[in-house]
Amino acid sequence: GGRRFFWAEGAWMLSFFARWHLSYGPLLGGAGGWFTLYMVVRTIESHWFVWVTQMSHLSMSINKYAATKQRDWPSLQANASCNV
Repeated sequence: GGRRFFWAEGAWMLSFFARWHLSYGPLLGGAGGWFTLYMVVRTIESHWFVWVTQMSHLSMSINKYAATKQRDWPSLQANASCNV
């Protein structure tokens, strides 16, 4: 089971990049253009993910940290986060 799954996943991954290249390659001037587009999309997606996941910490109460010496925003965020 596991080996077959590995090859199927690899085939789907390769088909994604082949379709990406065939769709955007001519519009963006070849491999360099579509790779740049791919990396820009991935960068925007990762920044969006970090933004959305960190916004959940803003609603946490900071009154329980009243006794802490450092009450600046980065220190409070580090205390309120889950340290994953």
